[in-house]
Amino acid sequence: MVLHYTNAFVTIASVNWESLVNFYTKLLEQKPVLLTPNVYAEFNLVGMRLGIFQPKNTNESEFEAMSNDNPLGFESDTLGLANAALTTGTAKSKISLCLEVSNLEDAIAHLTSLGYPPPGEISIASHGREIYAYDPDGNRLILHQAKES
Repeated sequence: MVLHYTNAFVTIASVNWESLVNFYTKLLEQKPVLLTPNVYAEFNLVGMRLGIFQPKNTNESEFEAMSNDNPLGFESDTLGLANAALTTGTAKSKISLCLEVSNLEDAIAHLTSLGYPPPGEISIASHGREIYAYDPDGNRLILHQAKES
């Protein structure tokens, strides 16, 4: 089973939605290409990529909170921070890596086969169906299948 994603994008959650949309409109010098007032705004960025790196020894302390050894001081099991964050409700991030997939069930099966099953249920959003999952470091992934047009 392979995760056939069709697009990748990063999202930021904010209770100060309007202020944040205004900031990015100004920062990027563009209006949102998709806009649902008080719900969702999307900007097109050129050449977005995701990089994963090993910090230099001199900078390790800056990244220790998200290490696999004892992330945020939680007791961990086979799911590491992902499970700890869910059971304690204390590890939260405003940033998610959203992967738009062509088949949500296949993507869930693939993630599950890797040992990281999404802990919740599929939810229906204004833009399609989605489910939250977590990578080995506890970073939130949102697997999203767009509404059929």
